[in-house]
Amino acid sequence: MKINTIYLFYVFILVNTFFKGIGLDNDSNVYLICLIFGILVLFLKLIKDKYTKKELFFISISIVIGIATFLVTRRPTLFLTVLCLIGMKNVNIDDIFKKMLDVRFITFFSIIILAFAGIIDNTKFEMWRNGEMSTRYTLGFGHPNTLHLSLFILIALYIYNRYDKLNIFEYIVMIALNFLIYHFSVSRTGMMGTLLLIILCAITQIKSTKVRNIIIKLPSILFIVLFIFSFLTGMLYGKVEFINQLDRIFTGRIAYSNYYLETYGFSLFGSNIQNDTNALFDNGYLYMYIQYGIVGLIYLSVLFFAIFNNIKKNHDIKKAVLVISFLIYILTESFSPNIFMNIILLFSAEWIFSNKKIGDEVNNGQKNNKELYL
Repeated sequence: MKINTIYLFYVFILVNTFFKGIGLDNDSNVYLICLIFGILVLFLKLIKDKYTKKELFFISISIVIGIATFLVTRRPTLFLTVLCLIGMKNVNIDDIFKKMLDVRFITFFSIIILAFAGIIDNTKFEMWRNGEMSTRYTLGFGHPNTLHLSLFILIALYIYNRYDKLNIFEYIVMIALNFLIYHFSVSRTGMMGTLLLIILCAITQIKSTKVRNIIIKLPSILFIVLFIFSFLTGMLYGKVEFINQLDRIFTGRIAYSNYYLETYGFSLFGSNIQNDTNALFDNGYLYMYIQYGIVGLIYLSVLFFAIFNNIKKNHDIKKAVLVISFLIYILTESFSPNIFMNIILLFSAEWIFSNKKIGDEVNNGQKNNKELYL
């Protein structure tokens, strides 16, 4: 019986997208089932597809890093990201994004409707902010921040799929929806991050070569600046008064970063921090280092810079808009290694697989001395 491995791989991606869409935590046993399923799909795909030596080398390194970090941290996130990336051979990224948009749209609005109907919990959070009590609602998600992050990802997928066809009405709807969700989530980072994404998209629609060139070159600079900022502020917290004041603007995130840097420090393949409830972890740049160690950090950084270089090489303004927005958002959230949340990591597959456009059909009639058949 002939097995369609591309179809199975789509199922793997969309099932994971569904679980993240409904707010399922990575510690759930369901993700272990997804991990096993992903390994089986990948095994079948590796047998069927053909790869260059460079691709096989990267796949081997990726699997080793994925397994090592999983065994040390007991968290499947990076391993799932690895499985997803190395299964992207001959997969069309645009098609994946269209299907992810469908799943995210259905899950996002279904959860909210069920919450308003009282079928699932609409948990209320109360916190003291700006001298007054602020009430926040989850609308069925695990946390108000998760609610707004889900909207951000949904709008990012919508913009990617509609980029060249967006009209003024769609911009108005996206902005209105952003402020409507903010009314319940009261997530300032979520509201501002989503608004930035929409505004940045609108700016790039202006046919200005100078503006576009700046945006195309910005991702790599932004990554370095935010990475250094994250480490320096975390290390200097408690030592420099300005950093202490800055921490108030970041609602304690810098203090949390300082805690994790001082408590865990250097490691090769990360630390098991899932049972540490002493502080929240809301910085995606530090999270890559603390959770997955120096090896995990280097691996993910290579993927990021591969994406940045491809954007500059192809002058891909649409991808630049998404990448910049996600790089800013992960300064305040820790979803950076999760490819089903940090969807820009999917763009790195174009670099992994011989810099060919994802979706190019493999020509079985052509022989390539550098290609190996599995």
